[in-house]
Amino acid sequence: MESLESLDLGDNDLSGVIPPELTSLANLRQLGLRSNDLTGPIPSELGDLASLESLYLGYNGLSGAIPPELADLGKLRQLGLGSNNLAGPIPPELGNLASLEHLDLVGNRFSGPIPPEIGNLVSLRELFLSSNNLISSIPPELGRLASLQFLYLGYNDFSGSIPPELSNLGSLEVLNLVSSSLTGPIPPALGSLGSLWQLDLRSNDLAGPIPPELVE
Repeated sequence: MESLESLDLGDNDLSGVIPPELTSLANLRQLGLRSNDLTGPIPSELGDLASLESLYLGYNGLSGAIPPELADLGKLRQLGLGSNNLAGPIPPELGNLASLEHLDLVGNRFSGPIPPEIGNLVSLRELFLSSNNLISSIPPELGRLASLQFLYLGYNDFSGSIPPELSNLGSLEVLNLVSSSLTGPIPPALGSLGSLWQLDLRSNDLAGPIPPELVE
């Protein structure tokens, strides 16, 4: 099967670990294993699949950390690891994935801060980091993601205020920061987000007046 470019085994009842032997499929561009009962760590060997453009491993029982070797996938456009038991910090090496457009890490146990290197993903359109154990402040470097349309950071344990640099995201359509322990005022500059149609700041500790810029 050396010529195989797409392998999708999603929505089955597959169990066991992800076989590292998948790296023998050197021409693979799409790998989908989501919605199974797979367990164990993500094999670091997947970082050898140099042609890979999409990798979907969500809705399994995978555990351990994200192997930093995934940052070697220079052609990767879509990375979906949501709804597993993955833990540890988000590797800053992911900021090297210059072609990445979709990053889904929702519903795991990732801890520590969002690495500021995520702000290097200039092609990113969708960033989903909700429902983890992320802490510290939201990095202002996220304001460099000029192509971003959807930003979901809710249900974490951030500290500090909403960075006003998020107002630089002129393509942003959804900003979800619900239940994230944020404090301080709502930045008036968010009112300049002309493409925004959903802003969800529920269940935080925000204070001060509602900026008139939000309703002008």
